[in-house]
Amino acid sequence: MDCEESKHSCQTCGKSFSRPGHLNIHMRIHTGEKPYSCDICGKSFSDKSAKNKHVRIHLGEKPYSCEECGKTFLTAFEKNAHIRSHTGEKPYSCEICGQSFSQLSHKNRHIRTHTGEKPYSCEICGKSFSEIGSRNKHIRTHTGEKPYSCDICNKAFSQSHSLNMHMKIHTGERPFSCELCDKSFITAASKDIHMRTHTGEKPYSCDLCNKAFTTSQNKDIHMRSHTGEKPYSCDICGKSFTESRSRDRHATKAHKVDTGDNNIVKSELAKKKTHSCDICGKTFTRPSRKNSHMKKHKDKNETKRSALTADLVDCVGDIKKEIKEEETLDDGLFTIKEEPVYTDVTPNIMNVKVEIKEEETLDNNYLCIKEEPAQNVIVKEEETGDYTSGN
Repeated sequence: MDCEESKHSCQTCGKSFSRPGHLNIHMRIHTGEKPYSCDICGKSFSDKSAKNKHVRIHLGEKPYSCEECGKTFLTAFEKNAHIRSHTGEKPYSCEICGQSFSQLSHKNRHIRTHTGEKPYSCEICGKSFSEIGSRNKHIRTHTGEKPYSCDICNKAFSQSHSLNMHMKIHTGERPFSCELCDKSFITAASKDIHMRTHTGEKPYSCDLCNKAFTTSQNKDIHMRSHTGEKPYSCDICGKSFTESRSRDRHATKAHKVDTGDNNIVKSELAKKKTHSCDICGKTFTRPSRKNSHMKKHKDKNETKRSALTADLVDCVGDIKKEIKEEETLDDGLFTIKEEPVYTDVTPNIMNVKVEIKEEETLDNNYLCIKEEPAQNVIVKEEETGDYTSGN
């Protein structure tokens, strides 16, 4: 690094620049400053060239065209990067593993897979990313923003490249062909991944178990098997998954809802919970879910009632009562002559009420208790003599 370049270094990450203006633009990545705004939609940018590029999207302007296939681009930089997809040129090599890239940004992104550097953080959840584009894409999963729309079918996307790939579905364009099997692809990245099926190359390795993968995405998914992370959750029931496609399959199968761009579940059911439990007030998106919840209350009450009844019958079985015929009242009911004698029961058992019907007496003059307990023991007029109640 020469003396001049070392004069312009970022104090936050240490990156160096040959010009102070480049350092100033870079610093806005860390500060979040975006002083340039689009006059059409109000979107803000950290540098003027990015704003000008964005304005061309509104104007439909693509002044740079490929001499090989006629494809047009917003910037000369994009055109030059595209031309390398025709020539196969990859002038940027990783100093660590030697892998080559057609664009410098791709090389820099790759190097971070070796260093683990993730300088861009989400202000909402704190998750970090190795490149600013990935961070911006992630933020849209929080906001739901989809600023890119298809002119043919009006489908909206959160990323411009997702829209570009989608457009090729309408045009049938597959400009990238495999030299070994002639299979063609919509993107150069898809072709490169496919080539690894021929070469057996697996450039992405797990730092914990050394298992290797053909794509960084597959490696990231694998890492969650070590960390237990499940970042994709169903908006309807809250169940979490390690992959977005697993979440989408669940939403389609379990909740019968559609899924859209970037695997974000789209369902009005996720937004509205109009069915509430009559007992505890908990709300649900579907009446069937509310009914299932209500059944839990009913089952819980039945269990408690059965347990209480069984306990009371056991306790009353321990109370001995001596009742005499001559002590009947005018209304034909008996009074209890003596204080009940009880064992291993709490004093409040004295307030137990059990209604006993004539036909429920047993041959041995023990009474069978079948009714709900209440207060004060009541015995029918016809049941004369000395009785001892029990189980």
